[in-house]
Amino acid sequence: MKHLDGSLPVFFECIEEAVDASENAPHQASYFEDEPTKNDMREGYQEVLIDNPIEQDTDNLAEKGNEE
Repeated sequence: MKHLDGSLPVFFECIEEAVDASENAPHQASYFEDEPTKNDMREGYQEVLIDNPIEQDTDNLAEKGNEE
């Protein structure tokens, strides 16, 4: 669950950026100017949740805070 707490905001940002980048794309239905495509969702999922998972361990975060 801790993994999702950190990764979901990053995932949604990735999706938002993909939607913004596809705005005014040629040969794309107007619906996708505001909504992600299936490919946007798949790529964001792969990039954020599979390839680069954010590990959030509160014990490790506390230790890092004490080191600084």
